[in-house]
Amino acid sequence: MTEVLYPTVSETLPKAEPEIKNANVKPSVIRNWQRFIDFILRHLSQITLSYESWAAEEESLFCGALEFIEKLEGAALSLSDLKKMAKKLKELKEKADQANLDKYGHPIPGAENPNPDPSPIFSYLDLMCRLKNLSSVAGDFQKSLKKNNVAGLEDQAQVQKYWKALCLPRVDLSQISMKDSTAGPKEIWMALCRTVFHLSFKYLQLAADTSGIDLLADSELVAYNLVNDEQKQAERIVKAISEKLGKGAANDPKEMSLADRLAALGAKEVETEKELVGMSEAGTIILPASPPEQAPLKKGKKGTKSKRAGSSKMTRGHHRKGKKK
Repeated sequence: MTEVLYPTVSETLPKAEPEIKNANVKPSVIRNWQRFIDFILRHLSQITLSYESWAAEEESLFCGALEFIEKLEGAALSLSDLKKMAKKLKELKEKADQANLDKYGHPIPGAENPNPDPSPIFSYLDLMCRLKNLSSVAGDFQKSLKKNNVAGLEDQAQVQKYWKALCLPRVDLSQISMKDSTAGPKEIWMALCRTVFHLSFKYLQLAADTSGIDLLADSELVAYNLVNDEQKQAERIVKAISEKLGKGAANDPKEMSLADRLAALGAKEVETEKELVGMSEAGTIILPASPPEQAPLKKGKKGTKSKRAGSSKMTRGHHRKGKKK
């Protein structure tokens, strides 16, 4: 009796094609979305790397300079206050440097400047300004997604609003608490920056999901003119975000080759990579119920316009008598 082989279920049923998100959107719009994603990823890799360098080299100097100027000017409650104090500290330091010169412009031996360097404060303000500008790009991306009727944008829009609001110069930080209740008062500035990083990563994660755009660290716009460290930083960001989205399979044992699994089993010490700043909620602030609003600008006194005697003709010299003929 001959054996009859029946086709398996997988052979008879057609394979379901993967769902393509936003298939009704024009290809030109999709390419524009890719540019938005690449632009945000590129700049986040640069800013996070700059922050890590600042935290390692200048954070303690930042705290010392801020403590010095706050004793003279009072507590800084906003980024705007911080900028004013940095300018004041720079002015004090320049005056002291000038006083330490003799009449020939040479430094007086043994003269010291008691004022700390304000550069770490200016560096911090520069990082926050770059993050604020990047949040505006994310806002433009948000408008494009909304214009093309992309679904599920509510959480993404809220994240972008918090991101931008926390970078505004006149937001009062005295009403905001940190998650780490044991942190000192100067830690609010580092917690603020870490929170903005966390929101930016969260936005990039949600934007990639809703738009269907893949995060590619080696895309042309991301990799263009990046130094080696910045390129590696972009790869770290993509890896971390992809794992949060569930798309990263680098740590999945099923996807690892036999050689990789044997190497992992034989390794005596496993080197754990340091987590990106802001990738988790550790050391961040407690977000208020709604995005904070900055205080309005104080209106200055209107200048009084000086009134000159005489009419416009007199000011032009037309009142002068002509020569008698």
